[in-house]
Amino acid sequence: MPKTGLIPAKLTAGPRLLNGSSANKAGYAPALKSGPEF
Repeated sequence: MPKTGLIPAKLTAGPRLLNGSSANKAGYAPALKSGPEF
């Protein structure tokens, strides 16, 4: 269940962070890679 919850959260945060703060995007960069791979 945790993975299922994290996947949509990361995918949703991905595009928002790209349009938002670059600092947050850098922090979520590895998280975004883990999202689609799951």
